[in-house]
Amino acid sequence: MGFPITIIRVLFWGASCIGVFLFFLTIQSRFVCNLPDSAPKAVLEVALHLAALLFPFVVTGIWIAKGADALRWNPESPSGSALWFGLLTVSILTFFGFTATDLLNKLRGPSGPPEVAVKRTPAWFTHPPENRKPVPLARINCIHRINLVEARITLPDLDPEWRGLRIGHLTDFHFGKVCDRDYTRHCLDLIVERKPDLLALTGDFVNFQRYLDDCFTLMEGLSAPLGVFVVRGNHDYWTDPTRSNVTSYDSGLPFSMIEA
Repeated sequence: MGFPITIIRVLFWGASCIGVFLFFLTIQSRFVCNLPDSAPKAVLEVALHLAALLFPFVVTGIWIAKGADALRWNPESPSGSALWFGLLTVSILTFFGFTATDLLNKLRGPSGPPEVAVKRTPAWFTHPPENRKPVPLARINCIHRINLVEARITLPDLDPEWRGLRIGHLTDFHFGKVCDRDYTRHCLDLIVERKPDLLALTGDFVNFQRYLDDCFTLMEGLSAPLGVFVVRGNHDYWTDPTRSNVTSYDSGLPFSMIEA
């Protein structure tokens, strides 16, 4: 019986670590991100991201410390046992909830209205030879493997005047060492070459304040017949909302009143 019990404990440990990671990220993405931008919101989002990274290690440490008693109630410490089993329950339910949702989505197949036709074209980015440099993170998360997504949307009641409207959308630059000037220029060119009637830039331009000037300088001169609409993302608020407002205004791309 020893080996099966060990397998069960390992499965519970893995599920609880992944589950607690997903739990904190779910709170941030489903609830906190919908709050109005503010300094307390920024602090809470950072705290939840840190909790998502740290709690799997906390859970692992408790599993190691408890050993064979990890799944046993300790009558000598009812409050500690209650906290531990509460954490386990939330983590494992979150894990199985995400797993079940993914399986159902795969069984159902592609979702969405039939009026939307989507075409994806690989447009991978590579640094030019004169600026070639190793970027380990880009290889791990494949961030430079860009897909140009073109969606043709049919709206039956659309005013004939707006038929054929082309909207360009760029988001989440995260301008910096990995998503540098060459990479961002590549992304901008992909959209500008298709001559959109309206251009939307929807936030998370930088992760750190020191990149604000370079990022918005690169976007100076962007234009579209119906205008360029810019909103701030949560990362832009974390850096410095006042500075990002001034920088975007100076570049000729002031933030719209509605923010992401």
